[in-house]
Amino acid sequence: MAAADPTTRTGRAPARMRVESLFRYPVKSMLGESVDRLFVDERGAEGDRRLALLDAATGHVASAKQARLWRGLLQCTARGEAGGVSIALPDGTLVAADDPQADELLSRLLG
Repeated sequence: MAAADPTTRTGRAPARMRVESLFRYPVKSMLGESVDRLFVDERGAEGDRRLALLDAATGHVASAKQARLWRGLLQCTARGEAGGVSIALPDGTLVAADDPQADELLSRLLG
């Protein structure tokens, strides 16, 4: 059986693409990090948006799409590190996502 001609379905040759840069965002709605490599599977990019903040009062996931409530998230930077995620706050404070102090620090920032 012969291989199908890639131009047959669309009538055009396949587009040539080149990846210029890769970014991942370990915590939803926080700034992310540039990475040299990224494994992608059916769940998406490894380590990308696997964590999110949960508003304990409403049970909703915090999202910068609701800027009035969560714009402060865009002032934080999340980075994937060996075995976890660290969060850099606007004042330079660095906290591990699983550190018990993270809730208090983020609550103070976000109100």
